[in-house]
Amino acid sequence: MNSIGQTIETLRRKKRMKQGELAQKANITQSYLSMIESDKAEASTSTLSAIAEVLGVPYQLLVMASLSVTQISEDKKETYYKVVPLIQEMIDSYFLKKEN
Repeated sequence: MNSIGQTIETLRRKKRMKQGELAQKANITQSYLSMIESDKAEASTSTLSAIAEVLGVPYQLLVMASLSVTQISEDKKETYYKVVPLIQEMIDSYFLKKEN
C-alpha cells in the first residue's frame, strides 16, 4: 500500500481536487499539504482528520488504506491481503462517487 501522503494525493486526484483547494478547505497551507503528500512532513491526527473530512472519507479508512504490509505481523498478513482490497473498493465505491 501507499504511505499516508500518497494515499491522500491519490484520493485528492480521484476527487479532481487541486492541492490548493484541499489545503484551503482543511485549513492548512498548500505547501504543507505538498510536504504531507510527498512524505516530507508528518501530519497530526487533527490535520489528517480535517483532510479526510474534506475528501469525504472517514479518518479510520484513510489510515487503514495507508497501511503497509511491512507494518503487519506475519500471523496477520493473510487477513491483510484479504481486507485491503475491500477497503480500497469501499473507498472508491462509497466515498469517491462522482459528485454532480
